[in-house]
Amino acid sequence: MNAATGQILWQYNVDRYGGDPFKNFALANDSIFTTTYTDDNERNHPGMLDPKSAKRSVCALQASNGRQLWCSPLAESGNAGIAVEGEVYVWTATYEENWATVPKVTLSTLNPLTGSLERQQPLGSLEVRKSEPLFTVSRRVLFFTINSARENDYTQHLLAINAKTGSLDWKVTFPVPVWGMWEQNAVLYAGYDSGINLRAIRTGNGSQIWQYTTPSQYQPSVPGPHSFEQDEHSFYILTFVGTSPSLMAIARDTGRPLWQDSGCLNPPGSSIIATPLPHPKPVQPGRCYWGDQVTQPAQLLGLVTL
Repeated sequence: MNAATGQILWQYNVDRYGGDPFKNFALANDSIFTTTYTDDNERNHPGMLDPKSAKRSVCALQASNGRQLWCSPLAESGNAGIAVEGEVYVWTATYEENWATVPKVTLSTLNPLTGSLERQQPLGSLEVRKSEPLFTVSRRVLFFTINSARENDYTQHLLAINAKTGSLDWKVTFPVPVWGMWEQNAVLYAGYDSGINLRAIRTGNGSQIWQYTTPSQYQPSVPGPHSFEQDEHSFYILTFVGTSPSLMAIARDTGRPLWQDSGCLNPPGSSIIATPLPHPKPVQPGRCYWGDQVTQPAQLLGLVTL
C-alpha cells in the first residue's frame, strides 16, 4: 500500500484456513516472510480440527511487487511463529495425539534467499497453547514467551535461545502474560500484566536493569499497541486518573517517569484525528498543541517528546 495515498499497490492471498495468526510475518531486506497454514479437514468439515491433517509452509515475497520468491513446506503442522535476522527462524509445534497435549516445539532455520532448510533443533515440550507466544530475534538471540503447563497457572516464561545452537541462554519468569517486547542496545524491554508494567532486562544474562509499575491511583487503559508507544529515548503510556485520560512518558534508560500531561487527550471539540505535523515554532516538552479550533474535527498537530 502506498503510504502517502493509501492506494493498494499489490495483493497476495495467503492461505491461512484453520487459524494461523496474521501477525506471523516479518519484513527484512526488501522481502516479506510469512507462514501459510491450511487444514483440508477443517475446510471440508468445519469445527473438526485435526493437527495432523494441516499443512504449513514458509513463503518469501518481494516487498515492492508481491511476487513470490519461494515457498518451503514444513514437516510440522501445529502453530508457529517467524522472525528474521540474516536468516529466517521459525518455531513450530507438533502435537503427538491431539490439541490437548503439550506440544513438542522445533526451531527451524531457513536460507532467506532460497528457503532451503539450513538446520533444525528440538526445543522440547513447551506450552504454546494458552496464548500466542511472542517471538523475536536480535543479535543472534531468539526471545520466546511460553506459558506454564500447569492448570490455573498464569505465569509466563521469557526464554533467550541461542539462534545457532538452539540452547537456552537464560529464562526469566513473569507473574502474568507478557504483551510486548522490544530490544535496543543489548537491552530487552518487556511490557506485562493487565496494567502497564515495564521491565528492562540485559540480553546477555537476563538480569533486571529496572522495573516500572503504573502507580496504583491510575487505571491504565487496555494494554497493547494502541495504548503504548515508544521512540529511542522514551516509552509513552496512556493511563487514566479517575475518569480523565492522561499521557505519561517513561525514560528508556532508567525507567523513571519524565512527565505526565492530561491536556493531550482533552482537545477542543468532540472528535480527534491524530495527525503529527512539524511545529513551526518552539514548544514546551511534553505539551500538546491543538490545531484550528474552528476546524472540525480538531487535529492534534504534534507532541514534543524531549
